[in-house]
Amino acid sequence: MSISSPLRICLYVAVPPEAEYRRLPMSAFLRVKAALGRALDVVGWFARANTNVRFHHWNTHEVTNKGDIAIRGAVKQQLAAIFAPRSVTFTTLGWGMLDVESAARIGSTHDLFVIAGSGYVSAPDDGELHPRYEVDRQALAHMACKKITYGIGWNKLLTGTGMKEMRPLTQRSRQTLAAIFDALDLVSVRDETTHALVEDVTGRPPYLTGDPALFYRGAGSLAKKTRSGKLRVGLNIALHGNASAARVGGQLDAVCVFLRAFAEQHDVVYHYVQHSHTERILPLMLRSRGVRVKRVDILPEQLPAFYATLDLHLCQMLHSAILCLDAGVPTLHFAYDVKSFGFYDLMQMPQYCLRSDPFDPQQALATANDLLADVDTVRAHIARRKAEIWATGETFRDEIKALV
Repeated sequence: MSISSPLRICLYVAVPPEAEYRRLPMSAFLRVKAALGRALDVVGWFARANTNVRFHHWNTHEVTNKGDIAIRGAVKQQLAAIFAPRSVTFTTLGWGMLDVESAARIGSTHDLFVIAGSGYVSAPDDGELHPRYEVDRQALAHMACKKITYGIGWNKLLTGTGMKEMRPLTQRSRQTLAAIFDALDLVSVRDETTHALVEDVTGRPPYLTGDPALFYRGAGSLAKKTRSGKLRVGLNIALHGNASAARVGGQLDAVCVFLRAFAEQHDVVYHYVQHSHTERILPLMLRSRGVRVKRVDILPEQLPAFYATLDLHLCQMLHSAILCLDAGVPTLHFAYDVKSFGFYDLMQMPQYCLRSDPFDPQQALATANDLLADVDTVRAHIARRKAEIWATGETFRDEIKALV
C-alpha cells in the first residue's frame, strides 16, 4: 500500500460514537412515572427524610460515561501521531458487536484493529467471563489484519473488607483470554494488575503503557489558572448504575461532613465536574446537605482544559482523576474499584487513593489537607511520573508503527 494512502484503523471501544447520549425509549406513562419518582427523591433529600436514589427514574440515556469517550479520543490522537504525517481514517465498533462475519470484513478492509483502552477485561465474583469474550476469541481468529490492544485494563468492584484483591478467573475464562491475547500482534495494558494477568495466562509480559487518557490533549491547550483568592476545588461522585446509586445514598451524609469541614478550613469554591448524565442530581443532593457547588457539564474533549483551572480535585470516577492528573492538578481519589488502586500505584501516589466505602470523613479531611500543604511537590511529581510512563511506552509505539 502506498504511503500516501490513508491508514485504515478499526477501534474496538467501550463507547462507539453512535451510542453516546442516546435517549432510552420510554412510553408516556413511564415518563410520567419517572418524573414522579424523581420528584419524590428530591423532596426526600431536602426534607432530610432519606438519601434514596431511584436510579431507574434518573437514568434517561444509554451511554454517557465521559471517561470512556475520552479514552477513545486519546487513542485516536496517539495513533494519529504515531503514523504522522501519513493520514489515518478511523472506524469504531462497540464491545459485543464483533462476530466472525464482521471480523472477516474488518480484516479485509483495515490495516489495524485496536482494542482501545478501558476495562476490556471484566468478570463477576464467580470469575466467569461474559459469553462475548468467547465470541471475540472466535472473531479474532478470523481477522486477517494486524491486531493489538492499547492500554486495556481489568475492572473489578471492591467488595467486603478486601482492598485490592482480584478473585481468580475460572480455568475456562483463563483459556479464553489466553486465546484472545495469543491472537494479537501486540498487547499493552494500563496497570500492574492487568500486566500480571496477561503474563500469567500467556506466559509473556505485555507492554505497560498506562491509561491512554493520561495523555489526552482534548480539544485544545490547557487553560491557565485565574487568581480570585479562592481555592478552586473540583468534585466528582460516581453515579452511573444501581450499585453506585446505593453507594451514593449510603455515603452522602458522611461525604458532606467532610466537604463542609474542608470549606470551613479553606476559602473554597466547589465545582462539580459531571462525568455521566445521571450525575446531574449530585449538585442537588449536595445542596440538600448544605454544600453548594457550581455544576460543570461539558464535552469530554473540554475536560482537560477545565481541569487545568483547578487547584485541587476530590473525586470517585477513575477517569475524573486521570484527566485531572493529566492536567497536572493534585487529586484525592476515593476508590470503589480495584482499577483505581492500580492507577495510583502506577503514578506512585498510593497515599492519595482512599477506599470510598466505608467513607471516613476524618481520614478524607486529613489527607486532603496533607495534599494541599504539599501541592507544589505533588505537581512536580505528577509531571515527572507522566513523563516516565510515556517514555516506557516508546518501544510499544515504535512496534505499532513497524507492524504496518
